[in-house]
Amino acid sequence: MTTQENIAFTRSVLETEDWPRLIDHLADDVVFKVTIPDGTPIGSELRGKHAVVEHLQNLGNLLEFHQEKPLEFFGDGDRVVVLGTESVEIKKNGVTVHGSEYADVIDFDDGLVTRFSIIQDLTAVVDAYRS
Repeated sequence: MTTQENIAFTRSVLETEDWPRLIDHLADDVVFKVTIPDGTPIGSELRGKHAVVEHLQNLGNLLEFHQEKPLEFFGDGDRVVVLGTESVEIKKNGVTVHGSEYADVIDFDDGLVTRFSIIQDLTAVVDAYRS
């Protein structure tokens, strides 16, 4: 796929929250990484389609996300970078963090997502699960 096709796919999935379509395009050996220390139920790195799908299916029980600003999409070859700002509600303690900026870095190979990295300050999630 071209850079523009990768961006169009990513935009379509993230703007419509079409998670089944994302799951259909995960490579079997996909790596899903979140910048959060181990010890929370959202984990820091998952490997393999099954582990990622299970994580995505459970995530709504733990956190609720609301996009606050339009997403920005950039691409270069097989990599797409998404910038956004969202609020995150932590269901364990009812705390909502507003204005949480993030970057998603998504790598593709032959139309499949091989790596999905989320870079975000998730300190409030860590704090909720420390106590």
